[in-house]
Amino acid sequence: METLDRLKRLVEARLDRDLPVDSRAVENILIALTKTDDFWAAVRASRELYLVVAKAIEVFADEGLVSIDDRRIVLTESGRAIISGLGVGSTRYRCEACEGKGIVVPKDAVYDEFMKIVGSRPSAVQQYDQGYIRPYDTLARLAFIDKNGDLEGRSIVILGDDDLLSLAALISGKPRRIAVFEIDSRLVDFIGAEAKKRGGEIEIYQHDLRKPLPDAVLGRFDTFVTDPSETLGGLKMFIGRGISALRGPRCAGYFGLTRVEASLKKWSAVQRMIVDEFGCVITDAIEEFHEYVNWDYLERMTGWTYAPVKAHPTVHWYTSTLFRIETVEGFKGLEDEIEEEIYLDDEAASV
Repeated sequence: METLDRLKRLVEARLDRDLPVDSRAVENILIALTKTDDFWAAVRASRELYLVVAKAIEVFADEGLVSIDDRRIVLTESGRAIISGLGVGSTRYRCEACEGKGIVVPKDAVYDEFMKIVGSRPSAVQQYDQGYIRPYDTLARLAFIDKNGDLEGRSIVILGDDDLLSLAALISGKPRRIAVFEIDSRLVDFIGAEAKKRGGEIEIYQHDLRKPLPDAVLGRFDTFVTDPSETLGGLKMFIGRGISALRGPRCAGYFGLTRVEASLKKWSAVQRMIVDEFGCVITDAIEEFHEYVNWDYLERMTGWTYAPVKAHPTVHWYTSTLFRIETVEGFKGLEDEIEEEIYLDDEAASV
């Protein structure tokens, strides 16, 4: 334990911002490196903040616990001796059929049509902190919403839709109403054109969610879905706006949250916000439900300069947990204008 505490202090000293680091984080990163020599895969396996993983590996290298070349980070005998002495480890148990989601997406007409659509989608842009999930995961999310009775015959509002969930929902033919609030004009135009081709109706609003939703949509929907920016201001904005669109108690909301850019301290704050501030309950949280497609602006993101190897990822390293929440009597959403920072905080790596 003394070794872990010493390494923790070295990592804290190396960081140029105030991030939570503890001995368990150091331990988790060492354990991840027993399973992979790939930096990006280690970020995912460790379930720790990207910036902490990057700086911890630098410290490990200085301490002779790992060796680093152009692509690989390899534990040395000294590094393996520390893990062996601790007597800790982890074993990954994951259903290969459903990838741990509890959902298997059928390769049916909806699947085929959606895969055609995503082939010509607009690329993710850094300006709006975009990054879309695998098309399969979009369909799995839709299936999970459907499984919970929150899709068929329901009105659904999507706050930010670079995942194109609105089009998947339209193709399914299940919701009675679909609305999208999206700031990016490229996505507004693309979703509108694809819906028109299929003779369907999606209400599309080009809207900056820092401003309240229009009165005409407040309290009108059964279900909201969003993939928030992960500052506390961004999380409050996206989730709070979604809740404000819900019609009453026992309506549902869905959102993703990572461990890459959100510490457990932030997770705690978000959960308290959902329960105490918004008056909702958390019903489900499925880890690694979403895998994000590696985006084109990787070398321009904040975290690139921290990466101990400057090699592009060959794996889907950025994942998020899917949360489901429900409103209860006395809930309230967010209707005020947001002035807080929504894209950048000390834990941010992908912006």
